[in-house]
Amino acid sequence: MPTSRSLRAVLWHCFAALAIIVLPMMTAGEGRATVRDRHDLDLSYIITIAGVHIGGISVSGTFVDGGYAIALSGSTGGISRWMADASSWMAANGIIRGDVVLPARFEIGMQEGGVGAEA
Repeated sequence: MPTSRSLRAVLWHCFAALAIIVLPMMTAGEGRATVRDRHDLDLSYIITIAGVHIGGISVSGTFVDGGYAIALSGSTGGISRWMADASSWMAANGIIRGDVVLPARFEIGMQEGGVGAEA
């Protein structure tokens, strides 16, 4: 069975993979967005192993007028919560100029067993 440290690593890798996949997809395209060009993103994933629920991840974002705000959150769930009650989150915003993403703010945090940490 995984330890809380390995669950933390799994959540971290899931967040990183989603950020790497989602942000370039939303920034792809020609030219600069206008006020009328608002794109919202809402995704939710349930993580299972052999049909057993072990956690979930949610992604939400707004892309408008050359700017972006995106948030990712995830937590253990189901049977894995008995071993490690953990959750993590990431949030970022900034602007998009052509093919360049310029972050203005980035937050990341984790909570395990009611004790949290942020960076």
